[in-house]
Amino acid sequence: MKTAVIAVWLLSNALKMPISKAPDETPDQVHARLETIAVSLATAAQETPTVQGWTSTEIAAAALVLWNEETRFDQRVHAGEKHPQWTQDSGRAKCLGQLHTSALVPPDEWAKLAGTGEEATLVCARATMRVLIAQGRQCGTYIGVRASRDRVSKTYAAYGSGGSCKPDDRSWARADKWLKIMAGRPDLSPVKGYRRILPREIPDAVKLFAGSQADFLGAEWPDENRLKVGATMAFKPDPRYKIIVENHAEGKVGISVLMKD
Repeated sequence: MKTAVIAVWLLSNALKMPISKAPDETPDQVHARLETIAVSLATAAQETPTVQGWTSTEIAAAALVLWNEETRFDQRVHAGEKHPQWTQDSGRAKCLGQLHTSALVPPDEWAKLAGTGEEATLVCARATMRVLIAQGRQCGTYIGVRASRDRVSKTYAAYGSGGSCKPDDRSWARADKWLKIMAGRPDLSPVKGYRRILPREIPDAVKLFAGSQADFLGAEWPDENRLKVGATMAFKPDPRYKIIVENHAEGKVGISVLMKD
């Protein structure tokens, strides 16, 4: 599966998660950081060998939930700055994965984990997945098996405790969030033969078209004229693109752009 497909799926889920915003961070800046997070996790997941264990989508979703649960995608934690409330294990934990130095994350790599840019975020994503997989191997939940609620919960338990494979309520709750995300995995495209694309991939003309159609989502339009969830429309100047009306974050209805695969 293409990295961009996984990234779009991760971004759509990240936008629905609780987020801790820095006081001076704008909504556009939050969205840009979440896109960096999604691309980094998708890239790291595609680099991870999956012949022996979980698929790239399973490990990517597991890491996304973990990062959100550990840090709420907080910009200050992401950047490696001091947080006014969270001690980050008295400074021993770094980046969105809250990683400590270890045999899996040596000091020279640990020093490069923090930062909101693409390079540092990817370093954190790779290290997070390396530790997740190592804990899964230790718990017998990774080698030769697909991910499941039970296996993911045990892996989360080991990640959070440093080795115990016995899930607590928090680990089960995280596994349930992972399961919910996996129910909408990206191979289940809403339109056969098309895939979702990242905002950075959308041509300006298609953005203008999607924006013009968004005007027809409002309740002020008569029922016969209002666009409803599930409606699709081709971009006639370039049939590689379609738009689809979908449920977005916070109960809002919006328009997504699809591209012919």
